[in-house]
Amino acid sequence: MSQNTTRRKRSPMATLIISLVLLLISGYFLINVFQETRITYSLLVDINEAKKEYESLKAESEQLVNQRDKLQDPNYVENYARGEYLITKEGEAIYHLPSQNNGE
Repeated sequence: MSQNTTRRKRSPMATLIISLVLLLISGYFLINVFQETRITYSLLVDINEAKKEYESLKAESEQLVNQRDKLQDPNYVENYARGEYLITKEGEAIYHLPSQNNGE
């Protein structure tokens, strides 16, 4: 028993329409993939910038905590005030020495 398989031939117009529809669907998906890739790249750039800012703020925070701890020490505060703002104890005098220039 042999089976007769009859294939209907599609008209060239139907094949063209199906091809165009599939091409349009493929184009739509490719455009969406491109947009998602662009958004993903943009988000990765933002994440990297946020990480850099976080590290910078973390370092600044550590520096401020260290400075706060130092300012709790009365000896540090005294030496800092004397060195930076030229504050003297009673009976002390401040002398400004001329700077040494090489070759002059």
